[in-house]
Amino acid sequence: MYQIEVREEIRAPIAAVFEALSDHERFFRGYGVKKSVVTTRGKTEKNGLGAIREIDALSFHFVEEVVAFERPTGFDYLIRRVTLFGRALPMEHERGWLELEARGGVTQIVWRSRFTLGVPVIGKYIAKAMAPQAQRAFAGLLRQAKRELEASVKTSAAS
Repeated sequence: MYQIEVREEIRAPIAAVFEALSDHERFFRGYGVKKSVVTTRGKTEKNGLGAIREIDALSFHFVEEVVAFERPTGFDYLIRRVTLFGRALPMEHERGWLELEARGGVTQIVWRSRFTLGVPVIGKYIAKAMAPQAQRAFAGLLRQAKRELEASVKTSAAS
């Protein structure tokens, strides 16, 4: 089992950070992500519990479901299907989750994902190669959100 973990602090209110991170179509931009679309709306809101999102990143296509949604402290998702160059990968995704905590004027974020690949013989090598790439992508997406949110907070404060 491989676990990816990325931490970031954003100087913005937790509600604004949660809104940005849970907006799947807006948040997943750059860092190899070509497209992110919510194909099934969540039960009570578009990006919430039950939402299905499809993400094209590099040569991967992910179909993910939001399986827990606790505004504004976090959400969980499961990768239901992943393909590489159009071929299904036997990934067992235990869980992916984002946790947010407000501390003063800072929101702390922890993003984790746990998975294994059931490819005989070479699965552990593929997973070992995928994990650092995914970690860099997660970190890049959070840094991008940080830049945008902190700039927005500065603009609001100056108004």
